[in-house]
Amino acid sequence: MSNLKPSFMKKIFILLNLLVCFFFYSKSFSQHEWAPDSAVWNHQYSYSSWGPPFDYNRHNIETRVVGDSLYQGQVCRLLVRTLYWAGGGSVYYDSLFTYQDAFKVYFWNKYFNHFSLLYDFGVQVGDSVWLEGVDSICPAVSDFLIVDSVGTIVVNSDTLRYYVFESPSFADWGQFRRNIEKIGNEYTFLPDPSCVTDILGGHESPLYCYREPQIGLFSTGYAPTCEYILLGTEKDIPKTNLKIFTLENEWIVEGSFESRFSEIRLYTLAGKLEFQQAQNFPGEITIPKNNLSPGIYLFQANLISGERLSGKLLKQ
Repeated sequence: MSNLKPSFMKKIFILLNLLVCFFFYSKSFSQHEWAPDSAVWNHQYSYSSWGPPFDYNRHNIETRVVGDSLYQGQVCRLLVRTLYWAGGGSVYYDSLFTYQDAFKVYFWNKYFNHFSLLYDFGVQVGDSVWLEGVDSICPAVSDFLIVDSVGTIVVNSDTLRYYVFESPSFADWGQFRRNIEKIGNEYTFLPDPSCVTDILGGHESPLYCYREPQIGLFSTGYAPTCEYILLGTEKDIPKTNLKIFTLENEWIVEGSFESRFSEIRLYTLAGKLEFQQAQNFPGEITIPKNNLSPGIYLFQANLISGERLSGKLLKQ
């Protein structure tokens, strides 16, 4: 018996180590759940990826997780998307059915009539990833894309994996940025093949931001706010040094030496003035939300240079 005891204890030790490793792996993986409750994405929407003169406007698509849904025999996460027009108003855009299997995420591809791969966060450099495109104008396209690089980023203390496709293949698909765990692609949400008829089709890119309770807010920096929308007849705020930060109970408008504003105003779409404050030096102004009803508001900044910046802000 004494000869067997060390061997037995060794087996117990190995088993305990395996259980501990499995526990931490499972915990790490569960922290990176795809489409958790309350997750929201915001993308720019325009009629043409070619920009002016085909579409100056910056519309906004909000993708929000609703919950679980059984679709085509598969338990999915149901994502509902709403389009907010730059000219005011909103409309239901579409619904997406997605599910996660280990490090892979799939979505129901209505053009191929089956679940297609959306992301694979377990890939390594040199791996081939089969993508099946989604585009209302271009014909259904599928192709292998090669992984060029992988890595990790820290988002509000959470470490997330990412991978990037090599050029030129990513350019043919609009996958211009990193594919980040939990967040997705920094440019397009769904695989979107490029083609000459893109001038006629609507485009859901780039990503403005992603937010959910666990990791908080992730912003790409493409726009000053998640809910950013803008009529193209006004100067584009992202091309200036004026920034707008969205907090739960307020917006913070931040100027700079190049973008000194003399006055900030906020109107309802009906033209009612809800907020007005003067400022004649670089700094910031806080616009409280507490007394505002949910909806779209017209933001106006008068700069000391004589320029007027205009956009729209959404209070949810």
